[in-house]
Amino acid sequence: MKCLDEMINLHLGQGMEIYYRDNRLRPSMGEYYRISALKTGGLFKLSAKLLCECANLTDEKGFSSILDLTEKLGQHYQLKNDYSNIFKSNGDDLREGKFTAPTIFAELDRVKYENFEERETIIKYLIEIEADKFCLNEMARLSDEILRLVDEIDTELGKKNDRIRKFIESL
Repeated sequence: MKCLDEMINLHLGQGMEIYYRDNRLRPSMGEYYRISALKTGGLFKLSAKLLCECANLTDEKGFSSILDLTEKLGQHYQLKNDYSNIFKSNGDDLREGKFTAPTIFAELDRVKYENFEERETIIKYLIEIEADKFCLNEMARLSDEILRLVDEIDTELGKKNDRIRKFIESL
């Protein structure tokens, strides 16, 4: 199993995020999802690979689908984190100048707002253009993809795992 590859991918995803932020380049949503898959999804994938290796499941049916599932979970987690940071918290990502799903959706080229009042203004703008709804719709779409992958895994393994399904439905 290539856990080292996942460690490299984690750093690659983090490096890409830093590159876009430091060069004030707005990634596309496709690039955002690639970064999320490498960074956050890679962390989940690494965990799954290590668990499967420890359990000696490297040749089991469903292993490939499990890795696909971890990538989608990582994308969902990153999107939910971005949504929560801006719409449910104080917008620290805006203070740090991170390009997030809401700011990419809004096509903002400037995303660093150290002043609280400026952050509040940007958050109101993001709500006005429905960036919050975009994030919620994307999370719902990813949840559907995740549940489809769980169905695939259930079929490949020949059993149904209701605990995973309940967890995913709670996302």
